[in-house]
Amino acid sequence: MRLSKAQPTVTNTTMISTWRGYNRNIRISDGEFINMQNMTSDNYPVLSPREKRGLVRHLTNCITIAATDKLYYCDDYKFYYDTRYICDLSETDRKQFVQMGAYICIFPDKIAYNTYTDEIIQLESSFEAENVAMTLCKMDGTSYDYTKMWIGNSEPEDREAYPYWLDLSSKPAVLKLYSENEMQWVSVPTVYVKMTARGLGAAFKEDDAVEISGSDIEDFNTSMILQAVPDDNSIVVIGLLETGMLINSKKMTFERKLPELDYVCEHNNRLWGCSTDNHEIYACKQGDPTNWRYYGGLSSDSYAATVGTNGKFTGCIAHMGYVLFFKERCVHRLYGNTPSNFTLNCVELEGVQEGSERSLVSINEYLYYKSVNGICAYNGSIPTNISEALGVQNYYDAVAGKYKDKYYVSMRDKDYNWSIFVYDIEKGLWHKEDNIRSAGFADYEGACYMVDQKNTMWVFPTEKIEQRMFPDMDWNDLYYYPSENVYPGYIVESVYEDDVEWFVETSDMGLDNPFQKYISRLVLRLTMEEGAKIHIDIQYDSSGIWDELFNLISGDFKSYNIPLRVQRCDHFKLRISGVGNTMIYSMAEVIETGSEL
Repeated sequence: MRLSKAQPTVTNTTMISTWRGYNRNIRISDGEFINMQNMTSDNYPVLSPREKRGLVRHLTNCITIAATDKLYYCDDYKFYYDTRYICDLSETDRKQFVQMGAYICIFPDKIAYNTYTDEIIQLESSFEAENVAMTLCKMDGTSYDYTKMWIGNSEPEDREAYPYWLDLSSKPAVLKLYSENEMQWVSVPTVYVKMTARGLGAAFKEDDAVEISGSDIEDFNTSMILQAVPDDNSIVVIGLLETGMLINSKKMTFERKLPELDYVCEHNNRLWGCSTDNHEIYACKQGDPTNWRYYGGLSSDSYAATVGTNGKFTGCIAHMGYVLFFKERCVHRLYGNTPSNFTLNCVELEGVQEGSERSLVSINEYLYYKSVNGICAYNGSIPTNISEALGVQNYYDAVAGKYKDKYYVSMRDKDYNWSIFVYDIEKGLWHKEDNIRSAGFADYEGACYMVDQKNTMWVFPTEKIEQRMFPDMDWNDLYYYPSENVYPGYIVESVYEDDVEWFVETSDMGLDNPFQKYISRLVLRLTMEEGAKIHIDIQYDSSGIWDELFNLISGDFKSYNIPLRVQRCDHFKLRISGVGNTMIYSMAEVIETGSEL
């Protein structure tokens, strides 16, 4: 009997030494993971967990957080600036903070906090009064001496007794002053009317545009610019009274109004906003967030424009000299520096998803945001979808922030499972952190602040809070200190979060090996800090059952070569998990060729 000659086993080794982050698609590259938690690109191409976050303080019911010169936020419907209580806010679960110079404007409350004077300003104002006295006056509110004013169709005979003549012979009437130099009656170029009622002046300020109604004289039932506010009880407008003075018989209403704005941003010392219900875009008077209907023929005038596109506005932001008003399928772009040359156009493109207006973040001249189909990077021309690695899963209600060249976004899937994803712009890599629903992110003094669903405020990197509060402290010996104002404006209850728990999960390995090739062994090369833990599990042939391959707690800082024996199978996937700082440098795959059976 003739026996066949045994064929030697052919062995090859491949090496994965570049770890490329998160990829939720069916087919992914070597070094990518179909699932992960708390991983980072900081040490790329090495695979490592993120650093611990610093715990800043515990809040009660944080709605949003922001920062410019200081950190500020809304907690339990109260406004805090640099952790100092400022005022109560309305009990609405959607707040927008927009800083304009010294003012932090809060919507939909329509108030502004002056960070220099510590004052709260009402952006809107309304006043009602009966028996409003109206008199002709000078610009500063000084009333004319009516004993020296002649009212009639013909001039007074005694010019010395009546140096002022209210000429009723023409329509409209004209106030005239006798000029000794010209030896004739000369028209007063601008005539003013003072309106007086108890508390009227205190409700407004000079140069406000005020909507007036209820006047006995119809010419005053319009929007008028206040030329002066002489005292707490009076205002001055341009106008003329044919009677010189009167007491209004009806109740008069004075209003300085703001439009009902869906989204607001700041650009060129103006607030800009949009209204879906009114199909309009607005800008306040330059330098004055209280006036949105100021039309005095000046370069600082307010601005309003109607748009004809369908759909809701979904967000707005100032970026690269434009003010961008997004809808889900288009963007309205406005540019220019005065109302006379403001230009508004519309471009059809992938816009901001409804409910994800807080995903808009500018980083390195690009604008990043959540669209219906993914995360987009927009440079002013055509947005590019950068989130193919997140797979076909749809996400909603995105809230985003930034730290250095990274875009952090917290968003949910259709089942309301929340996750934080991080996009490294320089490396083009996605990583997934923990399952946090963030109330907001704030970029402040070179660090990123974040509030989670448990109303805990965190900061990263942690050295920022360490350096700012205790530059000379030995942080290795301190884990807790009392809840006191240890640094102006900050209350810190604990230094760090607990040790970071992390994991990565590969896709099915071996499915791309034809010709009876299979992976027989794996070797991981890694380093672990003292006390760090690592656990490795394997799942064969999509069984759904995880078998333990390896488990280790490091006694001190050292490097390891970890061999992993793999049973012969069609395919398998690995799950590597741990606690603490571990750096995985490479993974060797030993591939053998088996028989055709």
